[in-house]
Amino acid sequence: MSEQVYDEVEKWRTRKLLISLRDSKGNGTSMISLIIPPKEQLPKVQRMLTDEYGTATNIKSRVNRLSVLAAITSAQQKLKMYNKVPDNGLAIFVGTILEQNKDKKISLGNNAYQKPINTSFYLCVILNFMLEKRYNYVKKISELCTALYISNDKVNVEGLILTGYTDFKNELKEILDQRLKRRVLLKKLIVYENLDLEYESQSFIDYIAENYRDYNCELAFVGDKSPEGSQFVEGFGGIGVYFKI
Repeated sequence: MSEQVYDEVEKWRTRKLLISLRDSKGNGTSMISLIIPPKEQLPKVQRMLTDEYGTATNIKSRVNRLSVLAAITSAQQKLKMYNKVPDNGLAIFVGTILEQNKDKKISLGNNAYQKPINTSFYLCVILNFMLEKRYNYVKKISELCTALYISNDKVNVEGLILTGYTDFKNELKEILDQRLKRRVLLKKLIVYENLDLEYESQSFIDYIAENYRDYNCELAFVGDKSPEGSQFVEGFGGIGVYFKI
């Protein structure tokens, strides 16, 4: 391939990459864009990322904190792949985007630019406005729980079931009144060991065995040899949930 043709291909790849990033949508977690000009020293950039990591450890929300820390770590690892800044500069894009309604992690480094980059740029996007709205919403739910389920300084319910998106439940549980936290019911998912069911083009058994922690629950498998197991399979279809304090 001639140098001219190679340059054209690289320009096409770069243009396609930038269009793809422009049209990408975040999922409420972190996305880092890092633009480094040709004469910049990589150790200096690494120190900047280390400082950013230290700052991010103070983020109050555990979910948001871990998201930002993961993105910064990914940027640091991507940067280690380069011994020096390429002649025309370097652009790094890392984080999580939504693609076909599914989370997709990206870690991209690009140096195929026609002209040298003449500016430096660092941006860590955690969709602050949306996150602030979500935190305020979760805080309001927590306050409502206190108002509804604590009377005369005593808890007036036997147990609480938190349902919904895993991150939402975890954030809510973090800021719940301590007295209510002790009444949150834990879930145990019970599954028939030979359950013939598919989820996202794979065996549900395999899927749930790998991902049950994402649903903030315990997991137990049962057989159908005992009377209880046989009744569970026939009566509940092989899937059930048990709550306990």
